[in-house]
Amino acid sequence: MSMTTYEALAERMDQHVELLLSRGSDLTSIFNQMTGYLPQFGELWRNTSDQQLASLFKRFPHFESLCEHMEKLFHQESSRPNKAYQGVEPLNESQKMMVSRVLSAGTEFERYLLNVIASATQPDPASLDEFKEALSQWRLSTLNVVNRLENDNLNDYSIQTIKTSFNQIANRIQYQIRQLEFTDS
Repeated sequence: MSMTTYEALAERMDQHVELLLSRGSDLTSIFNQMTGYLPQFGELWRNTSDQQLASLFKRFPHFESLCEHMEKLFHQESSRPNKAYQGVEPLNESQKMMVSRVLSAGTEFERYLLNVIASATQPDPASLDEFKEALSQWRLSTLNVVNRLENDNLNDYSIQTIKTSFNQIANRIQYQIRQLEFTDS
């Protein structure tokens, strides 16, 4: 990823955090709602210098707040003696890419809906139909990914964690769609 790509990611995350804060979410809740960004975020975190991160923080204050909170959560998790995932085989690169694409797409659906709700303008029916079709395809892709991971004999802990993440995103999307439909009537 290039610095331009990292800036775009930081901006999307910043906007998403801002939307969630405006809806009354706290940083821990927001972190849990940002799982779709984690694969790309991890790459950003590993591949940027301190100076580049400082520049992103200066431009995107909500992104900075989220990063500080994530670092705090990381340190808390690191200090725990027993972790449920200890000794669990990590995903291979192909599996990581597949899961990452689906998580990212789900997060983009969430961000789109939050923006629509925040703007208080209804999308035209054709756009909404197109969105719902894309969402249906996303739901199918979550099932396909889980089936593929099961066929790859991925460990149960990882499969359950991925399923949970997909389901949480799907539930938040459904909730946002209901909010949108409610405001339409």
